[in-house]
Amino acid sequence: MSNLRPQVRSAIKNFLASQDGHHLKADVLRVIEEEANLMKETENVRDILDMDPMEQLADFKPQVERLKTQLSVTSCSRVRTGHDYARIHAVVGFAGGVELTFLYERKRRHGNQNHGDDDDEDGGGEGCHVRYSIELSKNHQQRENLLVVEVWAPKSVPSTERAVCINHVLNEHDDDDDDD
Repeated sequence: MSNLRPQVRSAIKNFLASQDGHHLKADVLRVIEEEANLMKETENVRDILDMDPMEQLADFKPQVERLKTQLSVTSCSRVRTGHDYARIHAVVGFAGGVELTFLYERKRRHGNQNHGDDDDEDGGGEGCHVRYSIELSKNHQQRENLLVVEVWAPKSVPSTERAVCINHVLNEHDDDDDDD
């Protein structure tokens, strides 16, 4: 890896020298940086598929190998502000015009932000809100939700309590409103 950096620098310098002058060198370098990052993200996805951390893909090796040849990360952004906010948004394109959009967002809740309840059990409404979604789009048409998971945690640490489906909680509130 020690001689890799000079080789990359030389390839980029040669590419810049071969340009026709219609673009600023800084613009060309910015495009190279963006494309290199997308290529790196694509390789990260392929590596994760190879690692199979959840051990779910062992019976599907031929399909996984085919999938790896057809996927390409076309957009990826990450934002993090201390411990209060994190967001990852990525679009993965596949052959045939299919795109999956992944969104992970984590927000720390402060004060009385208790997702609509005035009688929050922990009293302060502090904690964490996590949202994860996967959307599907075909040929640049409107995206459809494939999966949406939202988690409201009353504290900033994992809970030992059993998870409660928000739909059940909302249905209970609707039943209470019907009684009035």
